[in-house]
Amino acid sequence: MKERYHINLLPYKEVLKLCKKYFRKKEKPKRGKPKIYEDYFIIFIAIIMQMYNYSFREAIVILERELKIKLPAISTLHYRLSKLDDKLLEKAILKISQETVKKN
Repeated sequence: MKERYHINLLPYKEVLKLCKKYFRKKEKPKRGKPKIYEDYFIIFIAIIMQMYNYSFREAIVILERELKIKLPAISTLHYRLSKLDDKLLEKAILKISQETVKKN
């Protein structure tokens, strides 16, 4: 019989704090229109989508309801995720999962 592992997932606000801690960058302003949502926030949404197996739409609706903050449109989120480095996303998911294991 297969062993089952129970993982307690961190609350949304805790994951957001960890993303801000590890992935907030102080970048010099670039030319063009400034980004409304920082990279750490896009990474946060991607991690929540991965942790809870949410679609883009589910993640946006649930996070807006839970956190009571304005979130990017689905098209913006999809575009920004496609522009993020894959290694950065892997690093983010690894870091947050390690923190989850430490807290349990």
